[in-house]
Amino acid sequence: MKKIATKLLFSLLLLSSISCTKEKLSDSIIDTNKPFLNETDQWIRTNYTNPYNIEVIYKWNDGETTIGKNLIPPKEEMVKPIMKMLDSVWIQSYIKEGGLAFFKKLTPKQFLLIGSPSYNSDGSRTQGTAEGGRKIVLYAVDWYNPANKALIWEEYIHVIFHEFGHIMHQTINYDPDYKNTISGYTAAWTDFSDTQAREKGFITAYSLSGPDEDFVEVLSIFVTTSPASWDVTISAIQNPAAKAALIAKLDKVKTYMNSAWNIDIYSLRTTVNEAIDRVVTNTK
Repeated sequence: MKKIATKLLFSLLLLSSISCTKEKLSDSIIDTNKPFLNETDQWIRTNYTNPYNIEVIYKWNDGETTIGKNLIPPKEEMVKPIMKMLDSVWIQSYIKEGGLAFFKKLTPKQFLLIGSPSYNSDGSRTQGTAEGGRKIVLYAVDWYNPANKALIWEEYIHVIFHEFGHIMHQTINYDPDYKNTISGYTAAWTDFSDTQAREKGFITAYSLSGPDEDFVEVLSIFVTTSPASWDVTISAIQNPAAKAALIAKLDKVKTYMNSAWNIDIYSLRTTVNEAIDRVVTNTK
């Protein structure tokens, strides 16, 4: 009886195996076709993805945005102009002063463009973020107007240099003693104007929020504004201790950029300002 049962089980397994081998497999549900690239996509691939391994996302994807924020994707016609500007002012300036290897080592691998501004519950507005040195999010892309120098500096140029500054210090940190240059960091930074912050020894109100923000604000504002503009800003400070603190902070930023990345911030400032002028005047 045991032998019969064993043979019966073997026969059933054999039949099951045969029936499985005869079953026709369905077609794969995975789409292996090459994605369609429109003219904007092709330009991004040629100018960002291929040379720098940077992905630029501008089409809507809920998974890429902050939950609870009322945001919209950028208009497609704004993508190329703003990315061309960033290439000219940011990428090419850093490549000229720091070298291609430097830029490729630090460049974020993903850009996310948001068409609308991003407002916060405390009344402030987030202009950009650098997430773990791998992804930069840039907001208010639909506001872009290259003829408006103040606008493109405030919304994009200052922001990208600020966020890239974070990537640099997250890779090689600055002197921890920087935070002791002058006291005054506070979570209530939105209660102060930029002018009030400077009288406390901070280049902007946002610098008051913490040492990292303070450091990259000094770096980004110095290299993206003209020598005359910087000098006027510092000269206008009435508090001698605050003025001395800002001069000391700039010296520490200069030392860091030289020792960590072999970049002269004065030379970088000249290169960046020349690039900004070319964008505004629409010249090569």
